[in-house]
Order: sequence, then C-alpha cells, then structure tokens
Amino acid sequence: MSLEALTWAKKIAAPSSGAKYLLIMLANYAGKKGESFYPLAEIAADMQVSVDSVRRRLGELQDARMVARIARLRGDGSRSSDVVILLMDDETRAYAEALGWSAEGSTGEEADRAETPGIEPLADCEGVIADCDHPLPKLQGGGRTVATPKKNQQLTDIQPTPTPAARGGVEVASLREEAQAAEGRWKAFKDLWPFEPAASPGKARSAFFALSAEDREHAIRFAPRYLAATEGKRRKHPGNWLADRDWSGFLDQEREATAARERVERSYAERAERERAKYGGVIIYPDSEMGRRQHAAWRRYDTARGVDCRREMRSFPLGHGYVRPSRFPPSAAAEAGEGARDGPDDAAA
Repeated sequence: MSLEALTWAKKIAAPSSGAKYLLIMLANYAGKKGESFYPLAEIAADMQVSVDSVRRRLGELQDARMVARIARLRGDGSRSSDVVILLMDDETRAYAEALGWSAEGSTGEEADRAETPGIEPLADCEGVIADCDHPLPKLQGGGRTVATPKKNQQLTDIQPTPTPAARGGVEVASLREEAQAAEGRWKAFKDLWPFEPAASPGKARSAFFALSAEDREHAIRFAPRYLAATEGKRRKHPGNWLADRDWSGFLDQEREATAARERVERSYAERAERERAKYGGVIIYPDSEMGRRQHAAWRRYDTARGVDCRREMRSFPLGHGYVRPSRFPPSAAAEAGEGARDGPDDAAA
C-alpha cells in the first residue's frame, strides 16, 4: 500500500461514488509509482461487485484522466492482467507514458472493447504500444461484443502522441526489465509460501509489488525462516507479513551475527599482528581448541620436511606452543575454506 496514493485518492473528487470506492481500492493496492497489477476479477471480489461494474467504474476514472490503464501482453500475444497507474502527479504520468499511455490515447470504453473477441490483442511488437501504429485485423463473427467497422476505423486512425520514451527521455527497456524481474520474484515468493487453495493471493501480490527491490529479496530469503519458526502455529496473512516487513527481526539477527564475527576477526588480526611484531610469527597452541586443527596441519607439513615441532615448544602468554609464519601451512591454506577458518590468518601463506 502507498500512503501517498491513499491520501491522494481520499482527497480527490471522483466521477461517482462507485468510482471513488474503486479509486481508493486501487490506491490500497498501488506501489510506489502508483502502479497496480491486480486482476479485475480479484478487485471485483474484494469490492463485492461484478467484473462489469469494475470495468465501468474504471472507465469513468480513465475518462476523467485519474488513472491510466495499460495492456500487458504475454510472449504468445495473449493479454495478461493490465497495469493500472494512478495519475497523481507528473512523476506517475511520466511513468505511465513510458509504459505506453498517452493523454490523447484510447478511453476506458475502448480499452475494455480491446478485451472482447472482436479485436485481437496486439502481438509481436518490440516498441511501446502507444508509440506504434498497429492496424487492427478484420473483425469476424457477430454479436454485441464485436466493434463496428466505423469504430474500428476510428481506432486505427488514432495518431499516438509522442511519449517521453519515444523522445528518448525514459529508458523503456529498463522499465520493462524491472517489471519482468518483479514478476519473477513474485512467482518465487508465491512458490515458497503455502497459500490456501481457496485463498486469493491478490492482497499479498499487491503488498509484494509495493516493496522495494531490496525488500523483495529480503522477503524471499526470510520467508522460509518465518515459516519454519511458525510451524504448527498461527501465521500472519502473507499480505500482512509483507506489508509489515516482518523479516526485520531475522535481518537484525544476521546483522548482529555479522558484527560479532567481524569483532572476532579483528581480535584475531590484532593478536596476530602483536605476535608477529614480538615473536616473528603467529603462535600455534596445540592444546587449545582453536589451535588443534592448525597444529595438525603444521605437524603433517613439518613431518614431510623432517621437522619436529616438539623441539620448538616453549611457554607463551596463553600456554605452550611454537611459532610459525601463519596459522596454516601453505599446503593447507588452499584447503582451509571459509567454514574451516579460525581467523583471518588461517589461510595465509
């Protein structure tokens, strides 16, 4: 939910009470750029009205230039759920124009007519829909859903207004890539979360798209932890979990653990520097928990060279040990992975 969008929707006058209700619902679903990808069927279910009623109210908002509705096409040319953008300010208008909307473009009635069997969706186009001149195919069949030849000709005669994308002001490719990436991350999150079969994921989807790209990654990364921690317990609705950014506790734990590791590494590094300055190398303590693996590695290395470390043992501040150039010998340095290191000098040669 965008607080800015909701505040705007509550203050602005809408063409009708139904349109006002729909505008507030769209604001509740909207992301930071005023965008919503919510399917009309799910909006209708949330409003407890018919899909046709939502279409009519959406047409009123489009005619009033309060929202922009832009068709989204799949790779096979079929039409996916549209993106609806609240035209709150110049920034949201520029975003809508970058995706193909034009203030002089089609009205809500024409946008709905494009969903009917009379007009085929636009396919195989690399440009923005509003920047292209698509000849509509000949209409076949009959019935009240088929556009008349006169209206069809009016649609084909529309000359699109150049958008910022057409003028080179906005990188449309980057916007499309951003939208595609967001869709992919949403699918990844939805695959992780055990949605109830009868439950609509619309609320969660809206909350997910309202997040920043970084927070979407956090949601995907920490969802399994939350689900594991609440196994057999009452869980939040995924939409509320996303809106509340309820992974902040896990993120704080990670930060604390990282800070603790960094403190330990600094301590090891400082001690190693002091030992090198005083003894000419680091001290290996065979009887300490930290030094057992280091001692075992150096013993194998020294044995191969015919060196007996026991002859070098002497007393140091933390116990008996011997001095070596590094925590691990050269032959063991490559084998000492991140999980095997006892400190920053473990893999040093």
